[in-house]
Amino acid sequence: MVDLTAVDATREHVRLVWLNLARDDEQEIVDMGVRPRDGVLDSWRASIWRRAALIDGEPAALWGVGGDLLSAVGAPWLLTTPLVERAPLACLRLARREMRDALRLYPVLRNLVSIEHKKALRFLEKVGFELGRVEPAGRYLFREVTMKAERHGD
Repeated sequence: MVDLTAVDATREHVRLVWLNLARDDEQEIVDMGVRPRDGVLDSWRASIWRRAALIDGEPAALWGVGGDLLSAVGAPWLLTTPLVERAPLACLRLARREMRDALRLYPVLRNLVSIEHKKALRFLEKVGFELGRVEPAGRYLFREVTMKAERHGD
């Protein structure tokens, strides 16, 4: 049994996740034309809500939501390390709870995910995101993912 907790993400969590980033997450950042270190740090800096999942005290994932507080739409993001594989169902339950909290900040959460990152798309769909249209971003194709508060009765 693993100990899984969610905490406010610190700069040290950012550093540790960047150093241990899951290969698919790292590739997605590269596909966006960004260095992995910059992608992790920029996502954290641009967010008004920033969280980390710790498995047995070690950072396993970072997520957050960026955007203008006056807007109804927030931009969620999630980056993981291979540690999440130690507790996939617990991580899924945690993600569902955390997205309910994010929906209190923004009634709509929307972002793009690489169509090549099939594991992330499956996970997000299980969390409750709807998969939308495919669109180009640079040289690559990304799928829109959206979650709305009213879908969850909030």
